[in-house]
Amino acid sequence: MKENRPNARRIQVAVLTISDRSSKGEREDLSGKVIEEIVRSNGWEVAYYGVVPDDKDTIRTELIKMEAQLKVDLVLTTGGTGLAPRDFTPEATLEVIDREVPGLAEAMRMESLKKTPHAMLSRAVCGARGKTLIVNLPGSPRAVRECLEVIAPAIPHAQELMQGGVSDCATEREAGSLQRRGKNSYCKPARKPTGCKGMPGGDCASNSPCPGTDAGRCFRLRHRKRGRFPAETQGYGPGLYRKRQGKNNGGAGPGPAGSRAWPPRLYAPV
Repeated sequence: MKENRPNARRIQVAVLTISDRSSKGEREDLSGKVIEEIVRSNGWEVAYYGVVPDDKDTIRTELIKMEAQLKVDLVLTTGGTGLAPRDFTPEATLEVIDREVPGLAEAMRMESLKKTPHAMLSRAVCGARGKTLIVNLPGSPRAVRECLEVIAPAIPHAQELMQGGVSDCATEREAGSLQRRGKNSYCKPARKPTGCKGMPGGDCASNSPCPGTDAGRCFRLRHRKRGRFPAETQGYGPGLYRKRQGKNNGGAGPGPAGSRAWPPRLYAPV
């Protein structure tokens, strides 16, 4: 689960537990400890930890302070997201954020619904205030773990976007896809098949392993060499091929066995 990003800045996280009883010392804050554990396991840093009562004005003030003064990257709140009379966390969050990020809250609810139908009663809100991402988590330790683990993989990229560090998401996804391809990848840069070696043409495409040709031609050459063919060759069996070969020879019927290599050349010229 930990992100391995070289030279990446550690995400600064503020943990805010919202509970009347915990703020009075009547109950141990187990949810806050779970958040701290998961934050550190991801390689992030806990820059602030606090416990406040279920009071909307107090919650709002704390959230503003974390963005304006502490300038943390991520605020994780726990508690106050249900339908109890003193559950004000979503309302306080909506008053301070500039933009909602509903996908995070939806993903958490979807994950929690796998465990209990009560998850549909959650009113958790996620959004951005300046360059700080604010996420409302449930109050129970088990629900906190389930929800935070499902959204944690998206947090680093969200922070890169908010900090202006990503200019083209599509390009980044393509680069990541090339790096993740397996040993049978058609255009894995580290593997240079002999079937394409020395082919004429211009410079190779950046993601083509074939010297002297582009990625499209490389794909066709590699498949022809390995005996695997694109979809347009399916259904074109040896019998039909010989009939067509006979027509091409002036209707004299198919040539002698083995007179022509199988399969026919069905690839578009490159």
